[in-house]
Amino acid sequence: MVSRLNGASWPPFTAFSLVLGTGWTWAGLAYFLGRSCAASALRASVAALLGLVAAVVAYSLSDLSRGVYRTVDETDPLLATYTDWRGFVTTTGFWVVVAVVVAPVLGIAGRSGRGWQTRAVISKLLIPILALTEMTRRLATEAGFQPSPVAVYTWGVVEGCSLLVVIVILGIRATRTLQRR
Repeated sequence: MVSRLNGASWPPFTAFSLVLGTGWTWAGLAYFLGRSCAASALRASVAALLGLVAAVVAYSLSDLSRGVYRTVDETDPLLATYTDWRGFVTTTGFWVVVAVVVAPVLGIAGRSGRGWQTRAVISKLLIPILALTEMTRRLATEAGFQPSPVAVYTWGVVEGCSLLVVIVILGIRATRTLQRR
């Protein structure tokens, strides 16, 4: 779905694509898959791994079906197009390796996010801080090159919401700590 939305021109779809096409949302998928498997750390890591790898492959196949990997043979007088299988396999393989490395850790972090102990609070802060960091970096770099109003607004809203979530989590933790005293 994200891959299909990348070509969207209607502002709500563009905004949706900008949010779902970022690293923190992929990390959030693995995190919440791990959180849904509270039975054991192994199950949480396996669920996150399988889910994230499946999402990466589905995204890549969607890109392939949309023609993202189509290229022009400039040596052909008719400029025939062909599928760049090497590019497809290389890109997909890279992101699958990234998923295999990070998904188990994110799954375990998601599983650890239950309750309000220090470890759980740190785990709860992981995705909002990733979102805040990524959106801040994107606004500082990409918006300077390609200042699309929809992109700047979308990233700014995500940045603000992420900061709000961090403040709420820390506020709840502080309130609970004070109530125990």
